[in-house]
Amino acid sequence: MKRTFVAIPISEEVMELIKSIRKEFNRLEKFVRFVRPESVHITLKFIGDTNEYDFEGIVSNIKKSVASIVPFKVTINGTGVFPDTRRPRIFWLGIIEGLENLRNISLSLNRELAKMGFEEEKREFRGHVTIGRVKRPLLNEEIKSFINFKYEPISFFAKKVIFYESVLKPDGARYIPISVIDI
Repeated sequence: MKRTFVAIPISEEVMELIKSIRKEFNRLEKFVRFVRPESVHITLKFIGDTNEYDFEGIVSNIKKSVASIVPFKVTINGTGVFPDTRRPRIFWLGIIEGLENLRNISLSLNRELAKMGFEEEKREFRGHVTIGRVKRPLLNEEIKSFINFKYEPISFFAKKVIFYESVLKPDGARYIPISVIDI
């Protein structure tokens, strides 16, 4: 069994933004495990434990889910935390353009993969870019400082969807592309 998910890769510009945010908030490194910029992506569907014999069907369903979509613009802006500021677990960058396409692909993937027996996501799709995971509680001022951090919006075109394997390591997950599907 392999842990898998489907995502859209981000641009080099967004990776550079993440590097600068890490630098700006390096004082939080003992509280937040920041994701390596090259590992950052926009998750469309977390699948979970997957048998390799299902890979072909999953790739077929990804292709079906993006068949009517053309490359589209995604704009990143804003910061936030999940689930809330009292108990943050995830630090994220917001998506202000391209959400409808991302949501439609996610919903289609959910439907198609449910037909294969994979669990359907019950929560509403909330497009974001995870850049950090909280390791231990931090001060409310630090959370507010991150949430209020301003940067210029960055846009890129989503041109592909990637089916990934997630390999968990002590220093964070490594994501290995299984299949790349053009939009």
